[in-house]
Amino acid sequence: MFYLGKLPEDGTRLFLRSVADNSLVSFSEGLVQRHFGISEAEAVELFSGVGCGYAKTPEAAALYIEAFVARKWPAQTPDWERMAAVTERSV
Repeated sequence: MFYLGKLPEDGTRLFLRSVADNSLVSFSEGLVQRHFGISEAEAVELFSGVGCGYAKTPEAAALYIEAFVARKWPAQTPDWERMAAVTERSV
């Protein structure tokens, strides 16, 4: 499992971190690519230090990821509004 975390050095850039030990995830190992079914270039686009279009907030990153999903898997794009409503009820 992964989550987007911020680097303590500047607190603005988002990076992919492991839930298990909070470590930064390396793209060279292929773990991210296999987990999400994406290429290394797409993993860097989404999860590197400049990922999600240089997103500075979780909201900006989420919007970028939604657009990425719609572009990569147009026939399988989720109903984001329904998912958000379910998530809000479960928090």
